[in-house]
Amino acid sequence: MDMFRPIYCAVLILGAGPASGQGRDNNPATYSGVPSVHYRETEADRALRLNPPPPRFVTPTTPPAYGAQPYYPRSPYPRNPEGAYPYIADDGRPRRPPEFVDFGDEFTAIVTKFVEVQSQKNQGSFVVKDDVDGRYHYLKLARFFRERITRLSPTEVFGCVEFEGVKAAAGKFDLDFYLSNEDWEWKVAKLLIHKVNGQARFHYNNEHEIVALNAPAAAADRAAAKPAPRAVPQPKAPAQLKADVAFREPTGAHVLSGDGQAELVAVVSNTGKGPAYAVRLVPGLQGDVPGLVLPAEVMVGDIAPGKNAKAVVPLAGSPELRSQKARVKLSVNEGNGFDADPVIVEFRTKAAKPPRLEIAAVKIGGRGVLKAGEPAPVAVTVRNAGGGAAEGVKIVLELGHADLFMSGDAAVSLGTLKPGQSKTADFEFFVKRRYQGEGRLPVAVSVTEARAKYALASRSLGLALGQGTPAPQVVSVAAAGETEAAEFEDVDVPPPTRTRSDSDAYAVVVGIEKYRDIPAVEFAARDAQAVYDYLVSAMGFRPKNVVRLSDERATRTDMATYLGPWLKDRVTAKSRVFVYYSGHGAPNPVTGEGYLIPYDGNPNYVETKAFPLKQLYDNLADLPTQDVTVVLDSCFSGAGGRSFLAQGIRPLVNVKLAAPGDNMVVISAAQGEQISTYYPETQHGLLTYFLLKGLRGAADKDRSGLITTRQLFEYLQPEVEREARKQHVEQNPAIAPPVEQLGPKAQQVWLRLK
Repeated sequence: MDMFRPIYCAVLILGAGPASGQGRDNNPATYSGVPSVHYRETEADRALRLNPPPPRFVTPTTPPAYGAQPYYPRSPYPRNPEGAYPYIADDGRPRRPPEFVDFGDEFTAIVTKFVEVQSQKNQGSFVVKDDVDGRYHYLKLARFFRERITRLSPTEVFGCVEFEGVKAAAGKFDLDFYLSNEDWEWKVAKLLIHKVNGQARFHYNNEHEIVALNAPAAAADRAAAKPAPRAVPQPKAPAQLKADVAFREPTGAHVLSGDGQAELVAVVSNTGKGPAYAVRLVPGLQGDVPGLVLPAEVMVGDIAPGKNAKAVVPLAGSPELRSQKARVKLSVNEGNGFDADPVIVEFRTKAAKPPRLEIAAVKIGGRGVLKAGEPAPVAVTVRNAGGGAAEGVKIVLELGHADLFMSGDAAVSLGTLKPGQSKTADFEFFVKRRYQGEGRLPVAVSVTEARAKYALASRSLGLALGQGTPAPQVVSVAAAGETEAAEFEDVDVPPPTRTRSDSDAYAVVVGIEKYRDIPAVEFAARDAQAVYDYLVSAMGFRPKNVVRLSDERATRTDMATYLGPWLKDRVTAKSRVFVYYSGHGAPNPVTGEGYLIPYDGNPNYVETKAFPLKQLYDNLADLPTQDVTVVLDSCFSGAGGRSFLAQGIRPLVNVKLAAPGDNMVVISAAQGEQISTYYPETQHGLLTYFLLKGLRGAADKDRSGLITTRQLFEYLQPEVEREARKQHVEQNPAIAPPVEQLGPKAQQVWLRLK
C-alpha cells in the first residue's frame, strides 16, 4: 500500500535574472523574473502522507427521493440542514416580502422540469420523503398556485404547488418549493410540506409570518434549543381592548368556496390607560364545518394606549367543504388577561363547483362532405358547461377500423377551460377506398381532464361517407358522485346564443343586497349581476344601453332617475325595454300599496323613503314602445323573505298592488300575502334561479331554440312552487296579464339558443 501514498515534492523554478551589470526593477508590474520556490514539509503534512484517509463511497437513496424539509410548527423558522433561514426579521420571525408576480412562467418551468427529472428516476412518480414521519409519498403534479409565488430575497423565491398522491399515498399534498439563484441560475433548493389532504401544517399571516398549528412530537427534542419566550411586562394601568372584524373574500360574493380563500380582517383597539401586551387572535369553529381550515392563532403584538393594530386571520376551503352557514368565534387574548369580548362571524360556505365537459359541435372541413380516398378534416368543439375550471383537458380522436388512419396527431391538448369557455381541436384522417363498412364511420372522441372523474368517455361523432356535418348534438357527462352538480345547475354562465344585437334595446337592472339601515337581502347583488350578464351576452342588449344599480348606487334618487327620465329620453316606438329588480319590497301599512325599498330606504316612511311600484308602472306605461318586460324577484306582504315591514306593524294580508300598463308583461316572484325566498345552494333568489335556468334551455320544451315568454313562465312557475314547498314556503309566481290573456306577447322571444 506504500506505493499509493501521496508524494510531496519541492519544485525549484529558476527564471532569468537581470543582465549582468543592470539593476533589478523593483516595480512588480515590469519585473519579469520569477523567484525561487522552496517547500518544507510540516508535521501535519507528514501525518497525512503516512496515514492517508480511507476512500469515501456515496450510496444513493433507495428508492431515489428528494427529501422534503417540513416545517415543524412553533419552531422559529423552517428546518434547513443547508443553513439558517436567509430572511429573518429583527424579532427573529420569518417574513415574506410583497408578492413576486412577474415570476410565474419561470417558476412553473423550473419546478416542472425538476419534477420531471426526479420522476424519471422513480417510474414516473415524484417521490418525497416526509421528515416528520419518515414515510415516502409517491406524487404527481396537479396544479400551480401562481398567486402564491413570493420573493423572500433577491436570490430566493418560493411558491405553492399541489400534488396528487398515487399508489398508497392517495390524497392531496401542497408543497412549498423554495428556489435559489446561484451563479445566475434558478434551482430548487428545498421543499416544505404545507398541507396534507387539506390539513395545513402552518399558515402565513398578512405580516408574512409562519403561524403554527399543532407542534408534532418530533419537535420536542428541539424545544430546549429555542430561545425562551419574552416575559410579558406587568402594566401599571389596565388595557381595554375591542375588536372590529370584517369578512373579506376576493370575488366579492361574500362566500367561501371549497377551492377558495377568505380572510377575517380584525382591527383591535386599545381604549384603556395601560398598554396591551402579546395580543393574539384565536379563531374557533362554532359547530361542525368540515373542510374549513383555520390557523391555531394569529399574533397581533403589543398595542399602546389609544392605538389600534390590524391583523388578518386566513381562512381556506378544502374539497370537503359543503354548502352551509359557518360561524367562527374570534377570541382576542392579551398577555396579562385583559382580553376583549369575543366576536362571532357568520358567513356562508359552498362546495366547489365542478367542471362539466361537453362535445358542443362537430364540423367537417373542406367541401363539407366525407369521401373515401380524400382527406377528412374534422373540427370538434369542447365546452365547459360547469361552474368550475376544467384543467389539463385533452381530446383524442379514435379510429375503429383498419381502413381508417390518421394523417396528423390523434390527441390535442386544450389546456384549461374556464366555465362557459369553448375550445376547438382540429383533426384530419383518411378513409381508404376499399372500406366496405356501412352507416356511420367508427370514428369517436374521448375527452380527458386532470381529474379522472370529470373525463368524457368515448363517444361516436356520427360521421358517414357521402354526408356532411351531422346534426348538432350536445354530449355531456356528470361526474360520478357529484350529486350537487347534477341537481343544481350553474346558471351564472350565459348560454351561447344566436340572438342579434339590438341597438334599440334598453334595460335597467337593480339588485340591492346590502342596505344602509335595514337587514340585507341574500344573493340580490349576485342575482342582478347574472341577469346583467345574460342581457349583454345572450339577449342582444348592448352594454352601453344597460344600467346596473347595486347597493349604495341604488339610492331612491338613482332609481327615480334611471327608471324615469333616463328611459324616457332613449326609448322609441321600436325599442325593447327590460326592467329587473331584486331586493326588499314593503307595503304601505295604511293603503297596502307596494313599494320598492332603495339602498337608503326605510319601511317606516315608505311615502318619502321608498319607490312606489305604481310610479314604476306609470313611468313604463308612458313609454312609446309596446314591448316592456318587468321581472320582480321581491314581495310586498311584509311577512318575511324579500319583504320588510315597518316596526310594530303586523304583516298585512290584503296587499293592493298596482296594475301594470297595457304595454307591459310583469313576472313577479310571489302573489299577494306570500313571500319570495331564495335558493341557498345556488346562491340566487328562487325566481331568478329558475328564470336563468329556463333561459339556458330548460324552458325550450319544443327544442326550437327559441325561448318565449309563455315557455319561460310555464317552466319556472311549477319549478319555483315545488322548491318553495321543500322549504315549507308557499310561493306562487305570477304573470300579468295572465298567460291566457297575453295574446301576441306570449310568443315574444327572449333569446335564440345555438
